[in-house]
Amino acid sequence: MSNELDQPSDLGDYLAARDEGTAGEIDDSLVDIGGRIAEARRLAGTSQAELGAQLGVTEVTVAAWEEGRLATRSNVLVRVAGLLGVSLSWLVMGHGVSPADGDAPELHELQQTLLDVRAQLTSLADDLGRVAAGLADAAR
Repeated sequence: MSNELDQPSDLGDYLAARDEGTAGEIDDSLVDIGGRIAEARRLAGTSQAELGAQLGVTEVTVAAWEEGRLATRSNVLVRVAGLLGVSLSWLVMGHGVSPADGDAPELHELQQTLLDVRAQLTSLADDLGRVAAGLADAAR
């Protein structure tokens, strides 16, 4: 989406445009947060299970958000927006950085790299713990 007044780039811009009577309409095809979560997730190439794992919730919970059966907490929405490469204002109101802006696939690659590095660091920490335990046993 562009950053013109008819499609504001963030919540503050949208509210200012709304007060001036120049705010655009929310995309009718994705009129709710759940629909926008589903669309952003799909365009990011992420499954419900993958998104759930990144957020510490189940696939069933993500499905419930997307279907509008369960409300998404605001702190979780912030994380969802970051993980899927969209703005919070787009998730909530349909205005701002959307998945159509093209950043989501690159963010997905970066997120996967971070997950891989995290797994490697966890493995190294486990190895260091075993070495430390071995040294402690040898010192006794």
